[in-house]
Order: sequence, then C-alpha cells, then structure tokens
Amino acid sequence: MSRRIAQSPLTPATGHYPGTHMFDPSSVRAFRAIRWQFDETSGIATFEYALVSDTQKWPFTEHIAFPPNPSAPLTPARRAVVDRLLAHLFVAAAISYYKAAAPPLIQIEQGSYADAEIDFHRLVLERGLGEYCFHNGLDLLRPHFEYRSTESDRAAPVEGLALDGAPLIPVGGGKDSCVTIEAHRAAHPTLITVNRYPVIQAVIDAAELPDLLVRRTIDARLLELNHQGALNGHVPITTIVSLCVLIAAVMHGHPEVIMSNERSASEGNVVYRGVEINHQWSKSVELEEALQRLLATITPELTWSSYLRPWSELAIVDRFVRTGQRYLDVFSSCNAAFRLDPTRRTTRWCGRCPKCQFVFLALATVLPRATLEHVFGNDLFLTSQTDGFEALLGLTESKPFECVGESGECRVALRVIAERDEWRDHPVVAELACQVRARGVWPSLAELGAVYAPA
Repeated sequence: MSRRIAQSPLTPATGHYPGTHMFDPSSVRAFRAIRWQFDETSGIATFEYALVSDTQKWPFTEHIAFPPNPSAPLTPARRAVVDRLLAHLFVAAAISYYKAAAPPLIQIEQGSYADAEIDFHRLVLERGLGEYCFHNGLDLLRPHFEYRSTESDRAAPVEGLALDGAPLIPVGGGKDSCVTIEAHRAAHPTLITVNRYPVIQAVIDAAELPDLLVRRTIDARLLELNHQGALNGHVPITTIVSLCVLIAAVMHGHPEVIMSNERSASEGNVVYRGVEINHQWSKSVELEEALQRLLATITPELTWSSYLRPWSELAIVDRFVRTGQRYLDVFSSCNAAFRLDPTRRTTRWCGRCPKCQFVFLALATVLPRATLEHVFGNDLFLTSQTDGFEALLGLTESKPFECVGESGECRVALRVIAERDEWRDHPVVAELACQVRARGVWPSLAELGAVYAPA
C-alpha cells in the first residue's frame, strides 16, 4: 500500500530568514522530510527538510559526518544496514525542525517504510515531545504521517555483516558512561561521541581508549527561525544519538553498542492532560525496547542495550567512586558545560542547576565531605537555592525537567547523609530532613535496601 504525497509549488525562503519578518507557527500546514543522501568516502549524510504554509517554504539542510573507515570499505551487507539505519535517522533527526511549528501533517518523501517502522517514529515524536508540549501549552501531538508503505515487500533482516570489533560505548562526560567504560575495560572497548565538548574530551583522555567522533550540524536557519517566533523545546535527543552511533558501529565493525541509561530514566516528571511527561523518555526502558524491536528487523548481528538499566543512581555513584577515580577531577553532568556558545560554557559545574544539585546529593552518600566540596568547588547545600533540592526530593509540584534521579532515591540519599556525623548538624540537610519527615515520606530501611538492589 502506498500514499500519494502531494507537493505544492511554493516560494522558498532562500539564503536566510530575514530578522524583520516574524514567523507564525500556526501558518505552517505540513512538515516535509524531502530527501537524504550518504557519501561513503567522506562519511557525510545530508538530510533535507522543509516547513510549508500555503504560500511559503522554509527549507533546512542538516549534515551528519560519520568517521570514514578507509581500511575497510563497506561491504554490500554493511551498506544495506547503514542505508536502512540512515532512513530511520532521517526521520528521527527531523524532529529538531518539525518542532519549530509542530504542524498536523508529516510527509516522508524518500524511501518506503513498514507501518510498524512508522509506528516507532510516531512513538518517538509523541512521547519524546511531551515536555515540549507541556512547556509550550500545546495539546499532546498526534500528527498524521504520509509515507510510502512496504508491507507487501518488506525487506528481510540483513545478515553476513562480519562485525567482529570490540564493544562501542557512547560517552556523555558524566558518571554513568564512566561506570560503563570501567565495567567493560577488559573487552578493550572503543568510545564514541556525537559532537564533543572539552569535558567529554577530558573523560576520553582519562579513559585512555580509542575513540570515534560523529559530528552533527543543525541548520543555522533553525536558530534564526527560533528568534523570529518558532516554537522551541526539548527533543528526544538520545534516540537521534543512538541511531548515529549504530551507523558508526556498522561502518567500523562493532557488533555491540552499550549505552549508560539507568533505571531512574523511566520515571516521569509531571502528568499533563492525563499523560505522564518524562524529560528522559528517550533514555527510558520504553524507548529501549522499541528501538531493540526496530533494530531486530534490520539485522540480528548488531545489538544496542543499556548496561546500567537495572541500577539506581545511588548504586551507580557507589560503583563510580569505587571504579572511576581516574575521572573524579574531570567528569561533569552539568548542562552548562555543554552549551553551544563557548563564552557561556562552564568548565565543569555551574553549581546552581538541578543536575549539579542532584549529583552533589548523590555523591554525598559515598564521598567524604571534603572531597565532595573539592569536586564541586563549594558546598552546594549552602551556595545554591534550597528549593532546587526540595524539587529533587519530591516536595514540589513536579520533578525538575533534567536528567536527575527518582524522587524516592533522592530521599534515600538524604537519609543516608543526614545520619552521618559529618552531615548530621548541617543546617540545610537538617531542614530538608525535617520537611521530608513532615510530609510522611521519610524512607524506611526497606526502601533503602530496594534503592541499592538491582531491578
């Protein structure tokens, strides 16, 4: 079955979008995923998209540069898998541009897809843009997809890839990937990033392992449109990163991608219009299972999974301190260390955001107080806003929209440190403990044990 895709003649907005003209998202009637191509020699994939109204077209071109493998050109089997993964990356990466207006129609104009494959992308868009809808006050998205269907001649999974390399581990610069690296060090893994910041490079340097770099370049015209009134917000970036990494894995002969998504990533932040919204949805077990099902239809010889999935954040920081001492002075989980503008980027920790506060709270359960304050440069209980810790502990209306641990395990962390001599008389720790007790949610010994036990 196929659906004919109508293409209206429109006037393109070429060059750049003049700053004197405001952009009206409600005027956009459709998003077009137009075409993609891949040059194996350079490793560059090019994706072309457009937003369209009845009278105008806003085009975008994205480039993703994969590290070429000149010593082992792609075999026909590997190229077939790369092409199929690129077809899915083409749709997943489109979300970055679609969200500028979130029109009700998405037209995929190149290639053909099984209905179940489009169901995967529909899930990624609808669940992955839940936070975006919440912050923009929109109804939850249910766009219509137009695409060419292949249900009658669906391609079989590809075999014979001869992937015989070491595991491939994505690195984000934080404690989680450090734990995964050290757990697999004996297998001599290769590390990989999609784009790279100084803090990530510092972690890779400390690991002393081979690495690969994928470069994703978003069309600058999207930033111009944002300044002119486009809608903006969080996208399911881990899904996009995962597909990039899987493509690089095939190109370089790695049969296994090992992620570092933990148990707490499946906990939502707030219920919005009857649906749980989760900032970390693209790191959740729901996405993991969906992507594994999709990958199985492409090839049985490439796996993607998360090593840390059964573990709580507190179990991870315990393992991090026991195995990751080489990273203690270089790692960071603070988003300010990953800002696009280098002039606004922190070296490691901003000391104010929910991620800084969460990692400080979690590490306080396993590090001596003096060492913890050395890592962060301050006692964050005293130098950052107390209401941030209250949100982490579940004492406010919603959990922070950041990659932080479950509210329950944050309360466990507070109990652990509140009962230690070096923190017992700390005024902020004591006040937070008093608030948690007053709410009747002071964790029991059984809850302490459950947090540290694998799921």
